[in-house]
Amino acid sequence: MKKLIVICFVFLFALVSSASFAYQVPAFKGKGLIVTATRYLTPRISAPFSSTVIDADDIAAMGSRNLAEALQFTVGVDVKQMGSLGTTSTLRLRGSTYEEVLVLLNGRRANSPLLGGFAPEDVWLDNVERIEVVRFPVSSLYGADAVGGVINIITKKPQPGFSIETYFATYDTQKYLIAAGSDILDFSAGYLKSNGFLTNNDYTSQNYTGAFKLGMVDIDFGHYVGDKGVPGSTVFPTPNTRQVDRKSHINFAAGGLSAFHDEKLQLFNSNPGTDPNSIYNCWTDSVGWQQNLDILWNDLTYGAEWREDRGDSAAAGIHVVNNAGLFLADEISFGDWATVNLGLRGDSHSVVGSSINPRVGMVFELARDLNLRMGVGSAYRVPTLNELYWYYLDPSWGIVTRGNANLKPEQSNSLEIGLEHEIDPKTRTSISFYATETTDMIRWIDVSGTWMTWEAQNIAAAKAMGVEIEIARSFTDNFWGFLNYTYENAVDGTTGNHLTYSPLNKINAGLQYDSGKGCGLGLFARHVGERYDDINNTRTVPCYTVADLNLWKKIADWTINFGINNLGNEVYQDTLNYPMPGRTYTIGVKLIK
Repeated sequence: MKKLIVICFVFLFALVSSASFAYQVPAFKGKGLIVTATRYLTPRISAPFSSTVIDADDIAAMGSRNLAEALQFTVGVDVKQMGSLGTTSTLRLRGSTYEEVLVLLNGRRANSPLLGGFAPEDVWLDNVERIEVVRFPVSSLYGADAVGGVINIITKKPQPGFSIETYFATYDTQKYLIAAGSDILDFSAGYLKSNGFLTNNDYTSQNYTGAFKLGMVDIDFGHYVGDKGVPGSTVFPTPNTRQVDRKSHINFAAGGLSAFHDEKLQLFNSNPGTDPNSIYNCWTDSVGWQQNLDILWNDLTYGAEWREDRGDSAAAGIHVVNNAGLFLADEISFGDWATVNLGLRGDSHSVVGSSINPRVGMVFELARDLNLRMGVGSAYRVPTLNELYWYYLDPSWGIVTRGNANLKPEQSNSLEIGLEHEIDPKTRTSISFYATETTDMIRWIDVSGTWMTWEAQNIAAAKAMGVEIEIARSFTDNFWGFLNYTYENAVDGTTGNHLTYSPLNKINAGLQYDSGKGCGLGLFARHVGERYDDINNTRTVPCYTVADLNLWKKIADWTINFGINNLGNEVYQDTLNYPMPGRTYTIGVKLIK
């Protein structure tokens, strides 16, 4: 079944690509504008670094329910899930760790100061306009943690209308959503529940979003509450463990000024009713200023940011850190044949000190619709509050786990070379080669020699190199598809062992058909190669191939959806000993007025 799906996709591309069509086709998905790569709107094909844009239509065609599902078919992105809806997921770019991927919400930092990463399983997509993925270290623009790259979630602006939506799926999954808006204000409220397919796998969440726009003033806000069981693994089940997440944010922008407040609360309990809750609170407040200036053939972007992160947990204590940053970028045009993009950012962190990160990106038009892209840059990751200040004494075993206030930032240097070619108005291809070296990586190691005391230290290094190949084709006005392949060789810089959960090979493919008369379908498949679960490369997670199907039909103001995930009922795991669901079904209806 695995080989059959992949072979069918490849054969279909080869067969249909040889055909000739006389009529014009629409612009390719992803050929539009992107802001994340440069901090200003620029054509994606002209951006100096590899990038992907996933818009609201793509999300609907895939039937994605959260950010993790929306990114599953993106080249260079590794999504690691631990089960069904609501369970922990992580995002990695080009062999990075999940802490080395910076996630932005409308351009503002959304990573947890305590944990360093981001929880994509908690992000609803109903108000998302597009998701921009930049697969290149851009600490020169955004500061810390953009080692693997940046994922920017951009939400919709207010627009007049009213909608209600509901869907039902396997495992008694139910979702209800209502949204209303005008030219200046909109609001949505939703409820989602699922029983899951394992013991203690239930999940309920509520999500509220809103936006306000008047003249130059933009405000967006959101509040999320999730209550879930944590089933554990097949080897070590946790039938009683519960987790509650509460997240809120408000973002203000006016002209070149911005302000952002974000707070995250997590309650974790292994034995509710017996043990007290473990509480993890963190807050982020930031202000920023950015200006763009055109001088002759130079497009200048410059600005400043200040951010304060606060954390409060029983194991790490109460701590406050702050960071101030200045950045400058200049895009220099040499006629139509070349563009050079220069960037430099300096940051001063209250604990780990200063960091300066430059980058250079170049785009050359070798021929009509054939671009050569080259880039070099440095990036860094600051230690999380847990890595700096954690202290825990296990009452049963006497094992001590402690942070290290003397940690240094992780450092990386990257190189990228790529070609992008529009073969004809219907076919776009690209190939990119990248190499990254990261030093001073933070790992928890045994410093006692007896496995009794573990401490965070700058002791590791990593090297990653890879190739990304993409092809997208519009077969007709109504029928298009894509195929991408990622070769990712990410290894430990000392031992040469493969990094955990970094597949050597990954293939994604998709076909989408829209009749233009209110009905359509999306068929998507992904193949993920074998991965290692441990740094010694002794435990492997088998490769798998999974396909999803999504159908829709519009009748007047109503849209009916039917989806099948894991079409072939594949038995597989994204994380060792954490089974993924088999074949599941979804049916939904949406009214838009």
